[in-house]
Amino acid sequence: MMAMLKSARAATLALWLVMTGDMIAVAAIRAHQPYEPDEPELMGVENLFLGAKVTASPHWSDRGPHFAVDGRHDNPGDHWAAENIPVQLTVHLPAPRDLNCIHLWTYWGDARYYQYFIEGSLDGENWAILADNRANAKPASAEGERFLFPTMRVQHVRITFTYNSVSNVAGGHIVEVEGYLLSEEAAQKLAAREQAWAQQPAGFHGAVGSTD
Repeated sequence: MMAMLKSARAATLALWLVMTGDMIAVAAIRAHQPYEPDEPELMGVENLFLGAKVTASPHWSDRGPHFAVDGRHDNPGDHWAAENIPVQLTVHLPAPRDLNCIHLWTYWGDARYYQYFIEGSLDGENWAILADNRANAKPASAEGERFLFPTMRVQHVRITFTYNSVSNVAGGHIVEVEGYLLSEEAAQKLAAREQAWAQQPAGFHGAVGSTD
């Protein structure tokens, strides 16, 4: 009896697939960010913000700004926190660098969401908008939010929080922020992939297949 069960189990294999219209394609289902690699386009690309100098609005308790550039985004509890929005955090690069991609993880939990905008500057005085998320109503998650924009030369990158759905008094919270310079080809591939995922309706998508 056990032999028959083992045989049947070996003959049938559950494969989780993403279904798009009439197409079925194997996909890297995102489970929990810390246990999965970044997108191929980011593999081996330097994170320009890692370990950079950071200044910010006064932090709450021991939740200092160093958490935002320590290279970890697996624990939402390890974050920079500043009370009473509007609050800001600024990354200062040691020298001017070209930049076209920013990945930001805000604190996630209790279905909260944040609204904010990101600016870049060469001299710390004249600023240009890199990403504007002031209309956001999407709950924060372990995936974070990635922003692609035309390549800009910067030495300072500033994130300003304008809203916290829990409470503006609670302030802004950044688990990690990363900055990259991607090749044009890599940026296009990443943008196309994210657009495809964004078009998927909410809910679980799957299918069952057989080895024989």
